[in-house]
Amino acid sequence: MQSDKAPQVIISMLDQALIARSSASYVLRDSWFRHTPRRLSL
Repeated sequence: MQSDKAPQVIISMLDQALIARSSASYVLRDSWFRHTPRRLSL
């Protein structure tokens, strides 16, 4: 039973890591696009 549950736990952890990475990269990308035009206009 434990050997059957282990892959599911690893997959769920990887999914959470990918979601966190994608959301973090999206926030950084959004802030970069939001601040870059201001710097270029100045």
